[in-house]
Amino acid sequence: MKCPRCGCNAIKSKTSSVTDLGDVLIIIRNVPCYQCEHCDEIIYTGDVIANIERFVNAAKTLHQEICKNPALLRFAARGVRGCGDVA
Repeated sequence: MKCPRCGCNAIKSKTSSVTDLGDVLIIIRNVPCYQCEHCDEIIYTGDVIANIERFVNAAKTLHQEICKNPALLRFAARGVRGCGDVA
């Protein structure tokens, strides 16, 4: 695969995808990608992008449910921050 940024060769690799939702970060590790040997540009295939979007949407839904449910919010606050300052 050729890098769309510089035109050099891109090789198969793995990376971490980070999505910032404002009050929470979603980190997906070991995401298949192509990485440019020259400029280090990361390139995802369409199916990988679709999977990342699916995971991010599922995490958004789960995060919203946790923040709406006081019992889940207390449980999440024990070791996970992201729903405000819950003690």
